[in-house]
Amino acid sequence: MSEVNFNKTIRMINTTPNLIIFNLSPYDNPSNVRLIKLGASNTNKEIIMPISLALGVFTNNDVYRLFKKGYFTFSDTNELLQAAKEANLYFADELDFVPADEKTNETILTRLQKGNRAAIESAIKDFGKDKVMDIAKANIDKLTVGVKQMLEQTLKVSFSLNEE
Repeated sequence: MSEVNFNKTIRMINTTPNLIIFNLSPYDNPSNVRLIKLGASNTNKEIIMPISLALGVFTNNDVYRLFKKGYFTFSDTNELLQAAKEANLYFADELDFVPADEKTNETILTRLQKGNRAAIESAIKDFGKDKVMDIAKANIDKLTVGVKQMLEQTLKVSFSLNEE
């Protein structure tokens, strides 16, 4: 196997409407801890980082769990997986989950805005209750009253008045 090219960079992208903050260390230098802040706005929702720092996702269980749950993704998950295999950090030929997509938020919002119960239930099934609820709360002003009520009943939550 070839060596990991530490000069390469990769984009880490926030796929939620919320700010995400966590510590990440390069896999080859765990003492060099960096604070990662992925914002919700378009100006700071992604970070360009060296591949060695991105590989730190595979050495930190908590950060890997965030990746697995779809809170963030990478511009090229296949390249990241290949580098992880070359660095002996991951041994399977593919990830044990489907990484989030940059367009996930837009897809969920589109399904919610349709107002179709089947589309909303499909979004919950495909992306999970937490992700759908986060997108709904961040875009509450773009949803109809009927969709809000349907979400409240389906997700067993209540949207407060100040969110409308």
